[in-house]
Formats: sequence, structure tokens, C-alpha cells
Amino acid sequence: MNNYDILKGLIALELNCQIADITDDSGWKKSLNWDSLAHIGIITAVENHFSISIEDSEIENMKDFNSILQFINNKTTIMNEVKMEYSKEKSLTFKSLDGIELHGKLTQPTNQNIKGGLLLLHGCPAYMDEYGFYSSQPNEFMTHGGMAEFLSANGYVTLRFNYRSQSKDMTPEKMGDLSISGMIADTESAFLILRDFLKAELPIYVVATSFSGGIAIQWINNFERNIKHLFLMCPLLDMRHTLRRTQAVVNVGEFEVLSPDIALGLQKNGYVFSGDRKMNYAFFDELLTMNIKREFSLLKCPNSIFHGTIDPSVRYEDSKVFVEKYSNGLSALYTYENARHGFGGPKDADGHSDITIKYRNHQDIFNKMVKIME
Repeated sequence: MNNYDILKGLIALELNCQIADITDDSGWKKSLNWDSLAHIGIITAVENHFSISIEDSEIENMKDFNSILQFINNKTTIMNEVKMEYSKEKSLTFKSLDGIELHGKLTQPTNQNIKGGLLLLHGCPAYMDEYGFYSSQPNEFMTHGGMAEFLSANGYVTLRFNYRSQSKDMTPEKMGDLSISGMIADTESAFLILRDFLKAELPIYVVATSFSGGIAIQWINNFERNIKHLFLMCPLLDMRHTLRRTQAVVNVGEFEVLSPDIALGLQKNGYVFSGDRKMNYAFFDELLTMNIKREFSLLKCPNSIFHGTIDPSVRYEDSKVFVEKYSNGLSALYTYENARHGFGGPKDADGHSDITIKYRNHQDIFNKMVKIME
């Protein structure tokens, strides 16, 4: 997907309209709903998606679709030239264990020997780039870009991919249903691709963010994979607590059952949608029967958890409890004070913005990862 199509999608999302309603002439005060507040939202969405910082003086010249697109093209062209100095990237198409087609990207160093490989597992509803955390354009905060580019500059190959239910290239009807077993099968297939590419006895590491944290743990145990180190980013480990908190399950006497809305949708269609992801009976059955506490206690590989203290999506306290009670001494917890789910946070005492704090924390995480691996 090119910058033109991406920008149309971002604007349509902010204006709550159809992509077809956005034309090359659309702009501030010229289009329905594109007022001052919406304009700020569009600029912020552009900053977050393309991992770029936009100065107030630059915003003055970004009044319509064409001027914003031109700014993005100019900025990303410069950043791509910087990015290519450190790494090369190629797109991959491969099949999961049950034959479903998956899409990924392999990033590797250009000017140094390979030290190892990392499998990057995204959360839901994120895609393979994990909102710029795994891969992004270089910017004034991150000279290499995201995690893949940073690790490549330090001698590591990375493979990131879209799980079957997260493919931007397919309509929901053509996607595989979201399921725990399906995600585990996808992970194993991607691991085999990375292992075959390395072609040597090089160590393999795994990074899992949010929902994929529990997936990674169960996959490692199920397939008895020799993973050198597991990095867990704001991991969703207490699945049942999350289901209760989001009211996906409710108590009926001594039992926990699916909420009436979800149960009715399953009975009517055989699945329900969360965004554009299909969740069927099997998904909820698997989710309700997962025992991540047990799986975590059985892990044989060292692991590090990185978590923000004010994460509204996944509780920091869950990570703390898992490290203290279930880790068998193999876990370390890295705490990011006043950081949210993506490691950004509210403006600090020095006046640093959310995006500045986010990239500062990202850089710290990447540096810690490299130190652990070396």
C-alpha cells in the first residue's frame, strides 16, 4: 500500500467517512467534518503512522490532502535513504502448517556478519509493523527506525509477519478465523522460515507484544523450541482476567460464560467480528481453557518483560505477579514509569510530549535487548 492510499485511509478514519469521499482536493475547511479539531487528529495520525515529527511551522503549509501527501513523500524519501544504509529488506510469502498463506518481511544487515535472528510477533489488532514499534521510517528520535532496523544495524536478522487473521491483502471473508491454535501454527511456520534462512547454528530470539505474549509462551512449550531469550512487550498473560474486565465473559453462579451479546452473535453467524477479525466458537473455547500461568512456569528459556505502569490495555500488575510467582527465576521485569501500552505517556515534568516519551522508551528497550543478547 503506497502513501497515497494510506493517507486516504487515515483521513477517512479521522473524519468518519468512506475512503471514496476523500479526493485530492479535500482539505481543511473545504470538506465536511474537516474542522480544526479533525485537522489536529489527522496530523497526529500521520505522525504516529509514519513515525515522523511535524513542527508547527510545517503544519501551516499542510492544509489539504495534496500538501500533506507531498510532505509525507518528501520526509519518507529522505528517511528511506538513511534506512537503506543499515539494512535490506525483502517481502516473503509462505504457508502456515495448515496451508493458509501468510505474508512477512525479512530484514537483514548489509555490512556485517549475522549474530542471530529474531522472530517478531505482533499483537491484535496490530499488524506486522506493530504500529511502528517493529518497523518504521527513521526519524529525529530514532535514526535507524523501528526494532527491525535497529537490530539489523547491530547484526541481527528479523522476521515479522501478519497472522492469518491480520492480512491487509485479504478481505475478512477470505482470512482464516482468529484462533489460538492457528496463531501457534503460524508462529511455528515463521520460525522454520527464519531458521532455514540463518543456515547456521545461530541463536534465535523471540519478541512478542501484547496478545502474542501468551501465544509465544504456549508455542515454545508445545514445540519444545530452543529459544535463546524471549522478550515480552506489555504481554497479555492473564487471559481470563482480561475477558472479565472487557465483559466478554460474565459470572452465572459458579461458572463463567460468554456475554449475551457474544453468545447471540455466535449462535446467529458462527462467529463475531472484533474490528475486521473473525472470532468463532473455537477461539473462545481456546481462550477460556488456556492456562498461561502453568505454561509460563514451564518455560525453560530466559525471558524479559517490558511493561508500562499505566498501561490501560494490559495490567502492569499482571506482569509483576507472573515474574514474582511463576517464573522459576528465569524472568526479569523492566518497568517504565507512567508509560502506556505502546510505551508512550502523558507529558512529563520537562514538557516532553507523548511521541517523544514513546520513542525515548523504544530506544531504551532496543538498547537493553542488544545488551541482553550480547
